Amino acid sequence: MGLLQKANDNKIPLEQIHYQKDSGVPLEKKKKLIENFIEKVKLLKQGYEYSLKLFEELSIVLDFTKGALLLLDSEINVFVPITYKNLDLTTSRHLRIKKNILLNQFKDYNKIINISDSKIKLFKQYFSIREFSALNSIIILPFYNTGILTAILLVVDPFTEIVKIFNDITSDTEKFILKLIESQKPFSKSTKFNSNFEIPEPQLVLQEYIDNNNIDGISFLVVKINFTLLENALIKLLPNSESYNINNNIIISITQLISTTGKLIKINYNNCLLFYKIKTGKTSGIILHQINLAISTFFNLSEPLPPIEAEIKTIPDNLAETAESILEGLV
Repeated sequence: MGLLQKANDNKIPLEQIHYQKDSGVPLEKKKKLIENFIEKVKLLKQGYEYSLKLFEELSIVLDFTKGALLLLDSEINVFVPITYKNLDLTTSRHLRIKKNILLNQFKDYNKIINISDSKIKLFKQYFSIREFSALNSIIILPFYNTGILTAILLVVDPFTEIVKIFNDITSDTEKFILKLIESQKPFSKSTKFNSNFEIPEPQLVLQEYIDNNNIDGISFLVVKINFTLLENALIKLLPNSESYNINNNIIISITQLISTTGKLIKINYNNCLLFYKIKTGKTSGIILHQINLAISTFFNLSEPLPPIEAEIKTIPDNLAETAESILEGLV
C-alpha cells in the first residue's frame, strides 16, 4: 500500500497537465512540426533502427515522453512492443496485447482515457503496479495497413491536442507503417528462441552431424561463439530494445547463414556452438568473416559492429576422435 499511496500522492491533476502542455504552442509551429515529421520519416532507412527512429519522430511531433509502439505479430495475433520510452522493465515485458482484446473489447481509439474511466482497467494488466498507479491517462492511436489494424501507439499522459496532430499526419501513416512491417520481417522468427527451451546435448548433436556429413575431403569445424561484446554494442546502439530480443536476433542472423550446411546450438545465454563443414585445406577463419558480415547485414545499422568472439577447433577428414573428446574444453 505504501507504493500505491506514494504514486497517488505524486499524481498531477489531469486538467493541470493538459493546461501546462497545451499552452503557448502557435499554430504555425505545429504546422512546421508536422511538415518536419513527414520529411524526416520519408528519409528514414529501412532496417532494425527504423522503428526506434520512427518512434522518436512520433514522440517529437506528438509531444509525449512516455509510451510504446506495438506491432502486430500475425503468427500469435498479439501486439508486441518494438520500442518504448520511459516505461519500466516490468511494463515493457507485460505489454503484450492480444488482438482480439483490441478488436472485441476496446473501441476507444483516438480518445484520451483518464484514470477515472472504467475502460482504463482493461490495460491495468499490461503495466507494473508502479507505472499504473502513477499514470493519469492513456491514449491508443491506431495505424492501419490496407484497412487492417497493424500497429498501435500507446501514449501515457498525452496532451489534449494529440488527436488533432495525429489526424494531421495520418495521410502518410500507411506508407511508413508498411516500411515498419518490412523492417521487422527479418526478426519475426525471434519468438522461436525461448530462454526456457531444453538445450540438446552438444555431444549427441555433433556426433549426428559428423555421421551425416563424414565424406572424403571434408574437415569439420567446431566454433564456440561468444557474443557478449556484440550484444552490449547493440544495446547501446538500440536503446529501449530488450536485450533478450537482441540476443535472439543475433542467433537468428547466424542460423539463417548456416542453416543448409551447419548446425547451431545454444549452450548458455551468450554462448553457442557452431558445427560446420568445409573442404579440407580451406581457411577456417572464413566462416567468422561470413558470420560477422551476416550479422551486420541482418541488423543493417549505420554504426559498425564489433566482431564476435570465437574459438575454432578444426577436425581433419581422417577423423579419429569421438564427439566427446572433440568438445573437451569447449563445453
